[in-house]
Amino acid sequence: GLWIAQFHRPDDRWNNARVEHAMLELARGCGIDAANSRMEIVAGKDVLLVKRFDRQATPKGYTRARMISGLTLLRADETPTARDRWSYLTMVEEMRRVVADAKKDSGELFRRMTFNALISNIDDHPRNTALIAKHVDWRLSPAYDLIPAPVLGRERRDLAMDCGDLGRYANAKNILSQHARFL
Repeated sequence: GLWIAQFHRPDDRWNNARVEHAMLELARGCGIDAANSRMEIVAGKDVLLVKRFDRQATPKGYTRARMISGLTLLRADETPTARDRWSYLTMVEEMRRVVADAKKDSGELFRRMTFNALISNIDDHPRNTALIAKHVDWRLSPAYDLIPAPVLGRERRDLAMDCGDLGRYANAKNILSQHARFL
C-alpha cells in the first residue's frame, strides 16, 4: 500500500509523530474508524507512517477514491471571515444529505467530536474531516490528524468548530446539547 510519512520536527513541543500515532491508536481503541498508522525509525528519528485510505492497489497500479473535505461540504474556506460556517452541527446536517448510511456516519462524527474535546485537539478544523467514495456511495473517511494541544487553562477549552448551543466550548454540556442531530 501507499503511506504518507510525517516527520518529527526539531521545533515541535513534543514528539508529534509518536503522539499522533498514539492518538490514532487510542481513537481505534475507542471504536472510532481511524487511519491505520505505524511508527518507523529512519536515521535515528521517529517517522509516523499513515496508510493512504484514498488509494486502492490494482493490477494496473493504484486507483484513487473521490474525496471532499469538510471545508467543501460546509461551503466554507479558511479565511477568518468564513469561519462562522465551521460547525459540526452544520457538517452533520450536510453530511446526512449525501452519505449512504447517515445513522452510522452521524454517530461516528459525534464520537470524533467528543474524542477531539477529550484529547484537546484544537486542530479539528473542517479540512481535517472528509467524505470519501471508493465506489458509488459516500461515507465519512477514517479519522486523521488527531493532534492534542497543550491545555493552557482549566477554565475553558474550545474546539475549532462549533459543537453545541454554546459554540466551540468543549465541555460535556455543550457537546450533549445537540446530540439528537447526530442521530
